[in-house]
Amino acid sequence: MNLIIIKLSLGDKLVFIINTYIPPSNSKSNKNSNCSSENFDTLHQAVSNIREYEAGSILLCGDFNARIGCTQEFTDYKFNVNFIPCTAGSDRFSRVTFIPPSVPISTKRASMDMTINAHKKPFLDLLGAHDLLTLNGRTLGDSQGKYTCYKWNGNSVVDYIATSSDLLHQVKQFVVEPHTLFSDHNPIKLHLWADSTPPTVPADISKPTDAPPRYKITPDSISTFKNSLSDPNICSTILSIKEDIKNTNGGKEDVKNIAKNISDLINKTAGANFKLSKPVKISKPKNDVWFKGKCSTARRLLKRSLKVVDTFPDNKSIKERHRENNRNYRSLVNKERDRFFSKLNDKIMTGKIISWRDFKKLKKFSKGNTTIDQDNLDPFQKFYAKLYADEHPSIDQLTKAALLNDAIDTADKSVPNETLNAPFSIEELNSSIQQLKVGKASSFDQIPNEAFASHI
Repeated sequence: MNLIIIKLSLGDKLVFIINTYIPPSNSKSNKNSNCSSENFDTLHQAVSNIREYEAGSILLCGDFNARIGCTQEFTDYKFNVNFIPCTAGSDRFSRVTFIPPSVPISTKRASMDMTINAHKKPFLDLLGAHDLLTLNGRTLGDSQGKYTCYKWNGNSVVDYIATSSDLLHQVKQFVVEPHTLFSDHNPIKLHLWADSTPPTVPADISKPTDAPPRYKITPDSISTFKNSLSDPNICSTILSIKEDIKNTNGGKEDVKNIAKNISDLINKTAGANFKLSKPVKISKPKNDVWFKGKCSTARRLLKRSLKVVDTFPDNKSIKERHRENNRNYRSLVNKERDRFFSKLNDKIMTGKIISWRDFKKLKKFSKGNTTIDQDNLDPFQKFYAKLYADEHPSIDQLTKAALLNDAIDTADKSVPNETLNAPFSIEELNSSIQQLKVGKASSFDQIPNEAFASHI
């Protein structure tokens, strides 16, 4: 038996949600006993403890594996305009339940499952002992008592939601969702009215900033942009920035302020001369890369099969066809996924150089952070030492060793590098700017490459 208890506030009321799973009466875990009364006794004790030490409403839900047919929980129903919670009694058949006339709950419960099993009596006794009323088959959204479980040997109603009497006036709707691909049980959903207002978002939470705009570069806009840089106001601003650069002591804050002033000046001038391109909306793909063609067709067929099963839940031939469609769909998706990753891994392993594009594809399918212990470090190092090692066709061993030695000398911070520390000329700067690619996202300075390239 599994038991989960959640405590929450619903308006000014305290509600205890008890979710449970009780195995079938013929389960091997119960040693094939006729009824697992111990599980219902444990659940009864849990609800009693909550009622004894806490003042709140009870919402009991889960898979009880109890088939109660159309048996009513109570023999008598009385209605009152004023809602009066009933007092729990030991005998469920001697109790009177007051149901508010304004709530969408019927006095009698309907059910598409007319079968009963050994769990019927302990389940109904549990409801009666704690003043609980099942919502299946008597609530707006499930007036017929739809099946909640579809098995190869038949359909049944074994998943329930039951609430205490003082929570009935907040019941809005109870729905049995359509059959899914992931379980034999249909999802069940309960909507409640809440009097409390939603919590407000703290004002100090920072919102993400928009990405910098991109500019449309045309020959006319380039000439206009160059002329704008000769404007007296722009020139004075540039001179002011140059003075700030001369007077700065190299502190971090001073450098950040100067960089911000340069960025603001260039973006202000570019924004007045270049048209902004429309933001590119990148929609997340609905399906995985390998999910196409046959997989889409198989899923479409399976969705149609689900609708037919929901329409004719008692037809055995339709259910058998649906199970076959489900098996074929899962098998096809698994094969296409394995084929995709096998092909991608083979491409990485057999390549002559590192293919970062393929590595990025694999990274997209990573699920969470991967932890590596000490025992895995040695094979990890050997794998990447062997991958692409000494197999590059365009370089020999001697040249490779010389390049590695130069790189080591350059990385040695104790020896100053004259080439890197030497001043560069304006020609070298213009040559580097001409090699910049357009249409790329800007960095932290928010200056796009087009702003530099247009000034050359």
